[in-house]
Amino acid sequence: MRCRRRPGRRRHEAAFLGGAVAARSAVFLLVTLYVDRPRPTAPHLDTAPPISGFPSGHVGAAVALHGALAVLAALRVRGRLRPRLCVLAALLPALVAFSRLYRGMHHPTDVLFGLANGGATLWIM
Repeated sequence: MRCRRRPGRRRHEAAFLGGAVAARSAVFLLVTLYVDRPRPTAPHLDTAPPISGFPSGHVGAAVALHGALAVLAALRVRGRLRPRLCVLAALLPALVAFSRLYRGMHHPTDVLFGLANGGATLWIM
């Protein structure tokens, strides 16, 4: 007996993934219009973009993207691979957060608010 797939399901998943990242970007851009926080004075290992350092856009994007992928993996993947994918998806934003601090690009609060931005938009989606 074959299981029939609902044709719109994949579109909903794609909209969830794209919407989470797009909503996070919109919130990030709105916040950077009103908050002009300079980046740390520590030596940077990267060239700093011309926008404010608050909140961390890289961290927020990592949370929104990898969090959405974790949700989809938890819903769609079966077996031993599911928990591994979910743990990997949870670790990647933490690694991005650490790297942004290590490279001198953000203050710790920039990273925390980036985590909050990505997490909140993911939860809303």
